[in-house]
Amino acid sequence: MTGPLGSASTITKLPAQDLERARDFYRDKLGLEPVEERIGGLRYVCGPTEFHVFLSAGSPSGRSTQMGFEVEDLEATVADLRARGVTFETFEMPGFEAAGDMISAPDNYPSKGTGELGAFFYDSEGNLIGLAQAVGEGTPQLRVGHDRPLANIVTLGVRDFAAQRDFYRRLGWSQAFDSDDFAVFELRGAVLALFPLDKLAADSRTMPGNGRDGIRFSIIISVDHRQEVDEFAERVRAAGGRFTKEPVDADFHDGRSAYFADPEDNYWEIAWIASGGPVVQAAKRAAGLWKWS
Repeated sequence: MTGPLGSASTITKLPAQDLERARDFYRDKLGLEPVEERIGGLRYVCGPTEFHVFLSAGSPSGRSTQMGFEVEDLEATVADLRARGVTFETFEMPGFEAAGDMISAPDNYPSKGTGELGAFFYDSEGNLIGLAQAVGEGTPQLRVGHDRPLANIVTLGVRDFAAQRDFYRRLGWSQAFDSDDFAVFELRGAVLALFPLDKLAADSRTMPGNGRDGIRFSIIISVDHRQEVDEFAERVRAAGGRFTKEPVDADFHDGRSAYFADPEDNYWEIAWIASGGPVVQAAKRAAGLWKWS
């Protein structure tokens, strides 16, 4: 028998020790504005649901999730929020797989899917907020990551971009991304990228290859966080690598990158792409870091 609350709407209430600090966090970090407010309270509406942030002398424990958002693309959402300055947390959770900032739950409520991907962060007031993406047929699931670098994108510097792209299309290779000057083909275990040679040289701060010197190709080491570009660069420097482009904000995509050459002048790029997107997803699929249910 349905009780008196069976038809009632539920509302999440989050405590805040500093309401203006909380307002700034939800606006600047999450892109949310209150739809209305009262003395000591802010009301937010997201889709068909709402939550309130209220001034309180108490503080949350932060040991369990106070509120969750269900999203369609967790990886893209995490990348967007991280670019806004949100710091994600990692937790040891028995029975869950972890890869970077995200975890994979082995099951879900039957009406929602067969599994769930998740990520967590704290708001400015210490409330633990969760993000979740339902996993079902055709939805990617995380696989456990590795300490070894993800370096399976080979970028060829080409002189005739259109002709080279057509050549690889005629081979029947699956194309994961296409634009006027960048094309990506998904292989088994690796990803092939085509980039005009002059732009590859400009991006790497060196000269185009002429058969003996300069750059003709690079292998991309993909990292999950902006700071990892600089951290990996320090390892390369300590090992004796020569940088042609120190870690900087990227020229041809939204992110951060650096180029270095090994002792025999083979070129590598260290890259973080803020939005993730089809190229990063293709590289992770090829490496087996995503699996399809």
